[in-house]
Amino acid sequence: RTMSNEFENKNTDIGESNNAKRLRMLGDSTGENIHLKSDEAVKGEFWPNFWFKYKWHVIIISAFVFIFLVFGIQLLTATKYDVTIMYTGPKYVVNIQDKFQEAFDSFAKDYNEDGEVHTVFTTLVYMTPEQQEAAAKGNENDLMALKKANQENYQAFKSQIMSGKIVFYLLDPSMYNEYVEVFANGSDILGYTPDSELLYSEKAVYLKQTDFGKYFDCFKNLPDDTLICIMDKHVFSDEEELSAAKDLFINIMEFEA
Repeated sequence: RTMSNEFENKNTDIGESNNAKRLRMLGDSTGENIHLKSDEAVKGEFWPNFWFKYKWHVIIISAFVFIFLVFGIQLLTATKYDVTIMYTGPKYVVNIQDKFQEAFDSFAKDYNEDGEVHTVFTTLVYMTPEQQEAAAKGNENDLMALKKANQENYQAFKSQIMSGKIVFYLLDPSMYNEYVEVFANGSDILGYTPDSELLYSEKAVYLKQTDFGKYFDCFKNLPDDTLICIMDKHVFSDEEELSAAKDLFINIMEFEA
C-alpha cells in the first residue's frame, strides 16, 4: 500500500511537471487564461509585421507611383508652346515678361495645331563688366553678387546655345558677338536684305528699330541695342521650333505700324 501511494505520487509529480512545462511553453505558468490565437488576432498582427519588414519598399514604390502620376498629369494638362523666345541682357524684366509674351503671341503661328497660339518668353540677366560696375554703383558687395550671378547665367546661356532647343533670341551685343557663328543670316530667312538702319550685322537686327519693337510699349524696358537673332540649323534643333522661329521673325520684319 505504501509503495502504491509512492508510485501514485511520482506519477502525479511527473504529470504536474509536464503540465507546468506545457503551461510555460504556452506562456502562462498559472494555467489560467490559456488560449490559442484566433485567425482575427493573427490577421491583426500581419500588417504591423509587414510594415516593419517592408516599409521602405512601400515608401519607395509609392514615391515612384506619385512621381509618375504627377508627371503624367502635367504632361496631359501642360500648355504646349509654339515657339520660345529668350532674352539675355542687362535688364531684369521677369516682372513684365507676360507683356512680351502677349506681343509675340500676336505675331506667331499655331504650329502645334492646338487651336491656340502660345509663345513663352524666358530671360537671363547677363551684364558686361562695365554694366556690372554701373549697376553696383560703387557697392562692393553688390558687385560681388552681380559677378557670381553673371557667371551662373553665362553658363546657363552657354548650355542653352549648345542644346539648340531655343532658336529665337533677343540679345545684348556682347553675347551676340561671342556666339555670332551659331546664328543665321537674316537675308537667308527673309529672302531679301533689310534696310541698313535696321541691321547690326547680317545676322542681327535692332529690335527697337523695327515697327514691331516701336509698336509695343513693353520693349521700351529693353536697351536700345537689343538684337533679334535666329539660330541657324542645329544638330539638336527641333524642326518645328526652327520653322516657328523663322516665321515669327518674318512676321516681325514685315509688320508696318
